[in-house]
Amino acid sequence: MVVSEEGFFEKVDEAGNSIQWIVPTAQKYQMEPLLVVLKPYQGLEEDKPHDGEEFGYLISGRLKLYLGDEVYTVKAGESFYYPAKRRHRIENPGGRPARFIWVSTPPTFYMNSWGMKMEQTTNIIELKHITKTYEDGYSAVSDFNLEVKQGEFITFLGPSGCGKTTTLRMIAGFDLPTEGEILLNGRPITSLPPNKRPINTVFQRYALFPHMNIYENIAFGLRQKKTPEKVIAKKVKKVLELVDLEGFENRSIDTLSGGQQQRVAIARAVVNEPQILLLDEPLGALDLKMRKEMQLELKEMHRELGITFIYVTHDQEEALTMSDKIVVMSEGKMQQIGTPEDIY
Repeated sequence: MVVSEEGFFEKVDEAGNSIQWIVPTAQKYQMEPLLVVLKPYQGLEEDKPHDGEEFGYLISGRLKLYLGDEVYTVKAGESFYYPAKRRHRIENPGGRPARFIWVSTPPTFYMNSWGMKMEQTTNIIELKHITKTYEDGYSAVSDFNLEVKQGEFITFLGPSGCGKTTTLRMIAGFDLPTEGEILLNGRPITSLPPNKRPINTVFQRYALFPHMNIYENIAFGLRQKKTPEKVIAKKVKKVLELVDLEGFENRSIDTLSGGQQQRVAIARAVVNEPQILLLDEPLGALDLKMRKEMQLELKEMHRELGITFIYVTHDQEEALTMSDKIVVMSEGKMQQIGTPEDIY
């Protein structure tokens, strides 16, 4: 049983409307939450043991959670999570109505250190017959089809001008395809603007704000979403630990090495807890030794975060070292796709 304070995550509906739910960040990868109101001494029917997990966020009032022979109290402003393998029941112990957002997850989900992740049986992103043709008639990408599973590390590999960055930009929403469709979790997002997509990008040149310190750079996206400062501080601390920059919060950007600046750029991207992280040749500006070190660090971050990475590189060794799946591109078309072993 876990009871803790929790933050926000942003959901985008089919019409592109942005909604903030105050529930565990784990929720964003699975079914819709339910708003439940229990009157004093009212409770949900006892649930028999089953696979999966249940969790929620108590908006007001109090709750008693009965897990087997154990009893837990949840106060307003706290979130809760428990495996559902024991009989369990939720009850309002009295006083005032209890309002909470509650989710019961199916067994196709499992927990990692950052929250809930779908097993690798579901496509998180699909590109169907994607074509990008410019006004002068030049076709950068032609009839490109790809399925990416939740949690994969996939790499676009090819020479300059092969269409790999253009494809990445269309996934991010920076460019629109001339033809074809992009689906996220089965829903079309082809025309959805970048800020409405649960996708973040790390660029080769970092794109950090030189007038802001490290903390302010990382917190920038959360502040744009009007996330409470208490939640921002917690999230920034967590990602600084992830990228091994604890204690660097007040350092200015120009005092950092290239590798440290790249870590800040990655931290700024993952602090928003995207479903997909896009990386456009992020190690290209680093020297060989630093590049090797960052390859291992990125792979470890991918393992810890459990989210989908889509990576662009022209370096074959880099692709073979880090990827679950490699897409070899040339002249705007997919030439080969497979595991590093298949490609090698």
